[in-house]
Amino acid sequence: MMGKEYSKYSDKQLFENCRSNLISKDELFTELYMRYSHRIYAYCLRILSSEDDAKDVFQETFIGFYKSDKFQKLDFYNISIFGYLLISSRNLCLNCKRARKNFVAVDELLDSFNNSRYEEKELLQLISMSLEFLDFQHRETFVLHQYEGLSYTEIAEITDSKASTVRNRVWRAKDKIRKILAPYIDDLNRNMKVNV
Repeated sequence: MMGKEYSKYSDKQLFENCRSNLISKDELFTELYMRYSHRIYAYCLRILSSEDDAKDVFQETFIGFYKSDKFQKLDFYNISIFGYLLISSRNLCLNCKRARKNFVAVDELLDSFNNSRYEEKELLQLISMSLEFLDFQHRETFVLHQYEGLSYTEIAEITDSKASTVRNRVWRAKDKIRKILAPYIDDLNRNMKVNV
């Protein structure tokens, strides 16, 4: 098919070409993997905060997608592939979080950083770390909105919630992150005034 230049085709066109035997299922899967793997892995990593767990869930997501009846029967007519993969990885992330019970207490993390100074560039790392202290629903909606750039409506569809609920969760997640990071931001502001 067309010199193997699949990136210019929509997901729907790729499935149609596969149904017409213009491309193989393996070629279709490879192209879909190339399109969505980075975003799905980033989602898993931000939700689980563990590279090992994120890699496992990421791998399970794509293996499950390939083995699914929907993929094998090429039964993706009016379904967003990214949405399907995101919902699959979300469910696997939930299972993973239920399976592991080794959460670090907020006080322990805060104590370990109390006497440390951070540069502004490290604030992003602190935000990522603070995600670990949000419950799953708040973390998930924050990640999907802030990192993936999804609208409240899109997130509501993925999480089977109302858009107003999603908006509220994003706001509460931001508020919790602000409270968690307040000591660090105050410290950064003091250091910036001293250095000026």
